[in-house]
Amino acid sequence: MWGSSGKPTESLFYHGIDGDVFSRLRERLSGYGVEVEHSPHGRLSAFGVSGEYQWEESDATLEIRIFDRPFLVPHHLIASYFRQAVEEAGGRSA
Repeated sequence: MWGSSGKPTESLFYHGIDGDVFSRLRERLSGYGVEVEHSPHGRLSAFGVSGEYQWEESDATLEIRIFDRPFLVPHHLIASYFRQAVEEAGGRSA
């Protein structure tokens, strides 16, 4: 799956993402307009930001790779939205 969209511009890493946290995270991100499939890997896209995610249930980790974003949207803004959603769901940044 990785690399299907080209070279990522950013990678975000999270720990403590078990099945329940992943389900809550999907709900939180949906509230931000980001749809996440209920599968261990997939694509995500919203507001000009696109990427892929890889959830490893066995070690409770999640990696999100951003492949494209609008020029005027800084990395730290994207990272803060994901970090907030992960923390609200019960996970934590790596």
